[in-house]
Amino acid sequence: MRHVSGLAHEPRMILPKTVQRSGHPSTTKDANGPARLEAQRKKPTPRAPKANSHKSERSMNSDRWHIFVSSTFEDLQDYREAARTAILGLDHFADDMLFWSADERSTLSYSTDRVGDSDAFILILAHRYGTIPPGGGISIVEAEYLAAREAGIPILAYFLDEKVPWPPDFVDFRNRELLEDFKDKVRTEVTKKTFRTPEELALQITQALSQLGRRRKTLQSETGLLARRAKVVNSPVDLLSELNPLIQIGTSVDGLPLLLQVSRGIDLDPIFEELAEIASISGRPAPTGMLDTFRQSLEGYAAEAWLAAQVQEVHMATGSRQTLFVTRTNLTQLFQSLLSGLILGGASYRVRRGRGAIDTHPLGGPISASVIRAFVANDTSPVRPPREPSLESVGGANRFLGVSPVTGNLFSVGQVDDRWTEWRDFHEESISSSFPHVQFVLRGSGQIGEVADGGTYTEALKDCALHLADSNGEIDLHVDAFVSRMDVAEVMVKAAQRLARMHEVGSVHGDLKPDNILLGASGPILIDHFALQIGGISPGWTPEWSAPEQVLGLPVSAASDIYSLGVMISRLTGATLVGEVRKLRTLPTADGDTEFDVFYNPIPALPPGRATQDPASFRAWSRLATRCLRFDPDQRITTAEELVERLNELIAEHPLTGFLKVTLPGRLAVATLIDGSTTVVRLLEDFQSRQKPSHAI
Repeated sequence: MRHVSGLAHEPRMILPKTVQRSGHPSTTKDANGPARLEAQRKKPTPRAPKANSHKSERSMNSDRWHIFVSSTFEDLQDYREAARTAILGLDHFADDMLFWSADERSTLSYSTDRVGDSDAFILILAHRYGTIPPGGGISIVEAEYLAAREAGIPILAYFLDEKVPWPPDFVDFRNRELLEDFKDKVRTEVTKKTFRTPEELALQITQALSQLGRRRKTLQSETGLLARRAKVVNSPVDLLSELNPLIQIGTSVDGLPLLLQVSRGIDLDPIFEELAEIASISGRPAPTGMLDTFRQSLEGYAAEAWLAAQVQEVHMATGSRQTLFVTRTNLTQLFQSLLSGLILGGASYRVRRGRGAIDTHPLGGPISASVIRAFVANDTSPVRPPREPSLESVGGANRFLGVSPVTGNLFSVGQVDDRWTEWRDFHEESISSSFPHVQFVLRGSGQIGEVADGGTYTEALKDCALHLADSNGEIDLHVDAFVSRMDVAEVMVKAAQRLARMHEVGSVHGDLKPDNILLGASGPILIDHFALQIGGISPGWTPEWSAPEQVLGLPVSAASDIYSLGVMISRLTGATLVGEVRKLRTLPTADGDTEFDVFYNPIPALPPGRATQDPASFRAWSRLATRCLRFDPDQRITTAEELVERLNELIAEHPLTGFLKVTLPGRLAVATLIDGSTTVVRLLEDFQSRQKPSHAI
């Protein structure tokens, strides 16, 4: 082994830290598709095509496609024959029910399964809705269409011209409304063409399939280009044998595959060059054999040591032990919580209002306004019983990512009494699950790129990758996510509901702040609580977020968590807290500090000329925040249930306007995953920082 390489970096961010009382552990921060058919019909929201589906990959690697033809049967036999003729004329295979063999599955299941194995889907509609299976709410034809949407395959839709004379026996008067709803759905989700005769339909299908073939050849060429530039992803087991493996550790906040680049080595060449210079005597070079022998020995030892250094036996919460790879970079440096990035990111954008005005962001590109939906999710997930704090961690310094080399599963781990211990479950965040109206702005080389929503975001990234990816697969592109304040307010309601359930069992979080609220696929997750009981004394606090009684070491209550939510409400409106500041003398912290500044009944205020809301709306939200921030806990809103009620009233009566921005963390790159697909990914780095040694002779 001649060259052991690696990276050395400085930590990228410093997040709010929790103060630890002397002699007490402190726990914070880790950021870190029969009965179903009716429901499907009532939820016509289109689903974005899946990227890199196996159908698409097979199509690009084969000149003969499997094309599914869907329509009602008796009324459209001549038209189905025209479609088959067009497909066969292009040397493709037409999947028509006339040629299906017997199967133990129901007609519905059999047909939808065949749709999923197809490369393209042709839909032909006239004046019949089609057979509705017993117990179902939609026809087989509509179910086949939904299966094609779910599979993400190309759909070619053709409607009979309404002016064409049609036999009354072939007009479905009973299900007319269902048919019109279905047609409206198709018009909304795909581009449809109108035909009058079988010959015209055959010509349209031939033209469309030819165009599709040209597009796919272009896509094949583009994919091949990306594959040549792509990074190659390792299996998790390579963590045990490779110095610098690249592994997938789940999904990033924007839905891209999330990769971890492990860098365990350093470049030894400069060290040996310096050693050779030092060993030279009077200009006489040191013996080459001696240096090579030493180099080989040191490289071998160093590689073994670096491989073993991060593979640890971890005591799991279940009582078992697992061998895990543990990152050197803690979770606060690897990840940033979405809520923290939005509320504390410093970017705040107003909405222009007036005749003909639309919501915009200051970069100049239009952003569609989020529809205000005053709702609160009916969240009934159980409250996990509090665990005793067992890990000492100030500012998340003792929170690391543990990766199983066998399964690839992720854990949050840390050290307790010189042994590695599982702390809690590892949670992924999803920006689209929490904020369905999120808008993405792609910026490359200092220029503002296009604005994309959740449905077009992946394709926009791929298009940028074709132009921006360098020979190493790196993409010079940054992504800003814009989220409406109202969507963030609704997330805060859900967080308060979860807090209320903690209070119901007598537990106080004790360290509530944006860093400790993760936005998972099923809603907010409150992490890293102190496992305090009402009336207990907190082992620590976070300056600016914790209630005064917590700083003073007095008994905590539900109102202590309400204080922290009050600070978040103030930040959400874009306000700054002003008012009297009192210096409190406290018991010594672990760092020996005994004095801290704490607001006394602060008031949210907006800097002149920077109003983010209309005056009446801001005053209403400010009054709620002020009630949460009273110095005396008895004068605050005392229950999370009451706070939820007040937040819902404000959302309905005084909706917030404007957007908050967060720049999504992690570098963008192109990578070939374990399954062989090539796609755009996000990269995080686990680095080993080493200083160059000094020598003295």
